[in-house]
Amino acid sequence: MNVSEGESEWLPEEVVVEILSWLKVKKLMQVKCVCRSWNKLVSSNLYLIKLHLQKSSRNPHLALTGKPIFTFDSITHFMYWNTNSTFSVHQLFQNPYTLLKKLQMNMPTDEGLRSCRIVGSCNGLLCAYVRIDLERYSFYLCNPATRLIRKGLSFKVERSYINPKFAFGYDDLAATYKVVAFYMKDQVSHVRVWRVGEYYWKKITSPSIAPLFSFQSGVNDGVHLNGTVHWLALRNYSCPFYTWPFSDSKLNQLVIASLHLGNEIYTYLSPPRDLGNEFLLASQILEF
Repeated sequence: MNVSEGESEWLPEEVVVEILSWLKVKKLMQVKCVCRSWNKLVSSNLYLIKLHLQKSSRNPHLALTGKPIFTFDSITHFMYWNTNSTFSVHQLFQNPYTLLKKLQMNMPTDEGLRSCRIVGSCNGLLCAYVRIDLERYSFYLCNPATRLIRKGLSFKVERSYINPKFAFGYDDLAATYKVVAFYMKDQVSHVRVWRVGEYYWKKITSPSIAPLFSFQSGVNDGVHLNGTVHWLALRNYSCPFYTWPFSDSKLNQLVIASLHLGNEIYTYLSPPRDLGNEFLLASQILEF
């Protein structure tokens, strides 16, 4: 192509966006170094971000997490489990017992670490909390592809709270991420929502059900799907403490409680009839 003096060859931005949207995340991060305009494009172009997410979701990678390692000293590794591995969906079915690599993030060490737990994943982001002490949970948003970690809001509990259950998801109506806390206080259930970027936990209408309680942190944390978070809970409860295995009568009180992150309306579904007592699992499959 012949160009006049002072004029350079160029591609329309929409063409560049289309090309970049096909790159894998690591390659996309590398092209930010090509020039300032590409750096800005990759970092802040919302259309490119959404387009890349749509194409990446066709071949998602998963992370399997087991029980977390608990520690009472300051460490530099965040979200590090002995059983963590990442794999594609295809590899999961072809080689289900192959561990590919550990999922490891570096964590800021400005506060003491009691324990940590991944709450959930959404659109390539991981949400995790660090339990500083018996009364404080500090939340973090993590991007495994870029290794970036953003510290979020803390959640403070009172001694009268029963071990809170958390969930992480995306609100399509508000185009923002949210963290939901579901807990019991004085035998009454409460729900609070943190909208990422804000500086407070919003109290919303609470359902007349009780979240399943476990002394093990992370058991029965919420699951996000299509803008809704879901928990196992009990209806017609008389006491917030329960022991396993459940009796048949107690199993009949189980319900799947769902909260729509956009309109904050609850719906309830009955679990499978043959659920039994084998549902208290602390493992997670995370998609990113």
